[in-house]
Amino acid sequence: MRAGRSRNRSPTPRAAPPDRRARSPAGRPRGPPWRCPPPRHRRRGAPAPRTDRNRRRSEAGPRPSRRTRCRPRRPARARRDREGRQPSGTGAASRRGSPRRQRSRSGRWPGTRRPDRGSRRARRPRNRRQPRPGTMAVEGKAIRISCALSSACGHWPAPVTSVTPAGKSVTTLTTVRRLAKNGQIQKTHEPRMVARPKRESSKILFSSLKNRAGSSVDWRIRKTADQPRPDERQEDAMSERKNERRSSGLFRLSLVARAGALVFWIIGTGCGAGEMAPAFQPEETLPPVMMLNQNHLDQSVRLSGAQVAAVELPANFSTGYRWDVERLETGKLAFVGEEYIQDGAGLLGAPGRQILYFRGEARGDEYVHLAYRHAVPSRTPLKRATLHVQVLEPYRGDFAIHPKVDFTPKFSTGDNPLGLPAHFSWCEQGACTPVKNQGSCGSCWAFATVAPLESAVKIQDGVEVDLAEQYLVSCNNEGWGCNGGWWGHAYHHDQMVYGELEAGAVPESGFPYSATDESCNPPHGKAKKLAGWNYVTSAYDVPSVDALKQAIYEHGPISVAVCVNTEFQYYTGGVFTGPSCAGVNHGVTLVGWDDGDGAWIMKNSWGSSWGEGGYMRIRYNVSQIGYAAAWVDYGPAKLHAAFDFASNELTVSFSDGSAPGAGASLQTWSWDFGDGATSSEQNPVHTYAAAGAYTVTLSVSDSTGAQATISRSLIVPFVPQVCQASGQSVSYEWIAAVAVGGFENTSGAQGYSDFSHLVIPIAGSVPITVTPGMSGGTWLEYYRAWIDWNGDADFDDPDEEVLAASGTGPVSGTIQVPADAAPGQRRLRVAMRYAAVPPACGSFDYGEVEDYTVEVAEPQDPLNLFFSEYVEGSSYNKAIEIFNGGSAPVALQHCVVRQYTNGSVTPNRTVTLGELSLDPGAVYVLCSSRASAAVKERCHQQTALDFNGNDALQLACDTGSGMATLDVIGRVGENPGTAWSGGAISTLDRSLVRRCSVSRGDTDGHDVFDPSLEWDGYPKDTFDNLGHHQAVCP
Repeated sequence: MRAGRSRNRSPTPRAAPPDRRARSPAGRPRGPPWRCPPPRHRRRGAPAPRTDRNRRRSEAGPRPSRRTRCRPRRPARARRDREGRQPSGTGAASRRGSPRRQRSRSGRWPGTRRPDRGSRRARRPRNRRQPRPGTMAVEGKAIRISCALSSACGHWPAPVTSVTPAGKSVTTLTTVRRLAKNGQIQKTHEPRMVARPKRESSKILFSSLKNRAGSSVDWRIRKTADQPRPDERQEDAMSERKNERRSSGLFRLSLVARAGALVFWIIGTGCGAGEMAPAFQPEETLPPVMMLNQNHLDQSVRLSGAQVAAVELPANFSTGYRWDVERLETGKLAFVGEEYIQDGAGLLGAPGRQILYFRGEARGDEYVHLAYRHAVPSRTPLKRATLHVQVLEPYRGDFAIHPKVDFTPKFSTGDNPLGLPAHFSWCEQGACTPVKNQGSCGSCWAFATVAPLESAVKIQDGVEVDLAEQYLVSCNNEGWGCNGGWWGHAYHHDQMVYGELEAGAVPESGFPYSATDESCNPPHGKAKKLAGWNYVTSAYDVPSVDALKQAIYEHGPISVAVCVNTEFQYYTGGVFTGPSCAGVNHGVTLVGWDDGDGAWIMKNSWGSSWGEGGYMRIRYNVSQIGYAAAWVDYGPAKLHAAFDFASNELTVSFSDGSAPGAGASLQTWSWDFGDGATSSEQNPVHTYAAAGAYTVTLSVSDSTGAQATISRSLIVPFVPQVCQASGQSVSYEWIAAVAVGGFENTSGAQGYSDFSHLVIPIAGSVPITVTPGMSGGTWLEYYRAWIDWNGDADFDDPDEEVLAASGTGPVSGTIQVPADAAPGQRRLRVAMRYAAVPPACGSFDYGEVEDYTVEVAEPQDPLNLFFSEYVEGSSYNKAIEIFNGGSAPVALQHCVVRQYTNGSVTPNRTVTLGELSLDPGAVYVLCSSRASAAVKERCHQQTALDFNGNDALQLACDTGSGMATLDVIGRVGENPGTAWSGGAISTLDRSLVRRCSVSRGDTDGHDVFDPSLEWDGYPKDTFDNLGHHQAVCP
């Protein structure tokens, strides 16, 4: 007997007389002392071994029913304790004459015999209140379980929230026990389950929960419905037996065996090296994108069918390097697309983040091989990585990439007021130095700083020098380096770091380029020095084409910023026209232009193997080319023209800011104010006759005979000279607030208030509200408002009175802009008078007058987007092209494409277009994310659109008053069978192109659709016309 286990046994066991067998309260025998159910070695029909145990059974007579025999029995001591009796054999209870305990035929006292050690099944039933470890208690029999995975290679969560039966009803999971007693399972997969009933329990086979040897793991679902809760006596009995079993050597041996099996399973199927698992969440709460980062590279992750994988990696597009998908081994994943997010607070060369998106195609393991390589294919990748993805099931969602691009800007070669040549290049003049390679360091800003100075030296001195970019990277006071910077011209002119003896440029031999943020270690010898430098206009805008041409022509190559995207990186030749992007991140040098191509000649710092020998021809205004343009002067200072201005209504004061050449003085000034007037004064004042936009040109010369010219745009605001009006007393009433549309201005009591400096934009119909201020009581007031629509400085013309009202509180009305109102600024006058109508001009007794300025907007054409091409090709080759046939850019984020499948009257799928502005005459292409490469290379937005020939497509946009249908392909609510057709043209297995004679879409989605009326048909999988549309017939 183990320590601490009292048996309450007498020293000499005695057998009870046959007529005094223990009986139940009902008088029935309590049954033999064996445990139930029988041992596992008892097979049906086989003779039982002759043991004392079997002999005792035969002596006990016929076996009772299974229900009676298997009934849980409580210990005798606990039973007598509940009945108010003390155990006999020892102690005071026996001396008080308590009834004698009756021993069983085995010689043991009832409730004290230990279970048979030979069979594990020869035990009392376990407590059924809680399922065993590795089981789950549910209501119902056959079930199917839907759940996600757990973290750290495995914990089953508790509770799981979704249980669906094999039939149609839904049950609720009540309890989850884990496989091992420590609460962990060492390998998890999303299971596919088969459920089948089996008496009181159902067995669920998790077919995908296997170890590497291929053996399955069984889970048992135990039925809990209709099971009675054991009473307290049964609980005591079961607790007693449980403690007895745990004290046995066999139980300890079983624990050792279980631990060994668990260790073997961990080794066979546990987390592989570096394996990671996402945290458990019910599938309906999973985010649509599973974000991964560089810590997951060379690791393993699991991808649910409800998610796409987004791998976010550090990258720097300004270096020409990027992450590429080299290979997908098994095809279980598909590469959906990518996006680049720029960091660095506006610095040129700053790093960013590249995000690669993947979607599950089929269940299984996929190995994604990635490489960080340069856009020039011949260069060796800097690094490679592999990502292991376990695809649990194919992707079921509607994820799409929305590219943030700035599509083809308006094209203009400029007005060329200086008569510059249509083609000019400093390289053709022999002023360009060799193309350099910045490597993987984000030092483009330093190369774009050095290149203009090298060219200026070659132009001025006729010699070629190689200056050090590393000096700027390492020796600056702003902390610039391989993570970005800005123009460093000041360090070549008059600025230096502590320890340097003078400013200037260091030769390459004095500080060789290392593409790292190495220490400065001053001082350094200087080879060249700038005489000056400046921005063409400012550091925060893109100068006009004419201003950039002038700066290049007069000063040599200039430093400019540009936005780099994937298409920019993979440029190989020709004129780069986009897709464009916004947000500059790269520094380059402009060396010339070509109006024939409408493009700048741009020098890059990615080596001579990129582009056209290291150069690019880039279309004017694409990708913000020219942002923060800056020129430099080398050698003796040169004559430089500059001016500024300040306006007061129609009068503008000009101030000269020109600088003479070295050793010279300014001699002459020649002004052209843009309205035909001129002046030769140095700082003239000019009054314009009317408001408007003017181009002002200043030409200067110095004592050496040098000349310089500069032109700038000037906008003179509209300030009409209207008649005067005012109220004489505001003691009792005044105008407290005026609201026009979304504009509102509050004011005090002044008699007359001039708010003409406040400009209120108006168009169409605009509400106006005037709120009075009163003191001493409530008074009846009369209100009037006028707008000088024709600009004749009075308010007497028809339709110029826009408000007429009276009352004791706020009054409202509507301003209706006349159809013939010219765009521009006009005077708005608001008047309020006590007990009488106020006049538009003059003074009156009680009340107030306020003046404002309204600006009539340019008339806008209605939205004119329509489908210009339709591709219904083989497999997933689906695409649609949208054309802007209007005269103004359209914000596409307010537009959607809806798909109506098989005659549905409600959209089965809706795709919101990307966040960009589509210029007039430009196209935007949407395609299926599973389309072929030939389609994707012409596609601007990949979507989940997967239409067939009998699915209607609708284009709709928010016009400000709700969603409006702009075009429809097919007929909403009609199922034509396989396709809509007319003549030889069909919407099935064809490519359709809108004819050039069509200028608007079909806004009625319920009329009869005949594709032969407006479309030309082409064979299946014809993509040649995708990406451009001919809107003007030849």
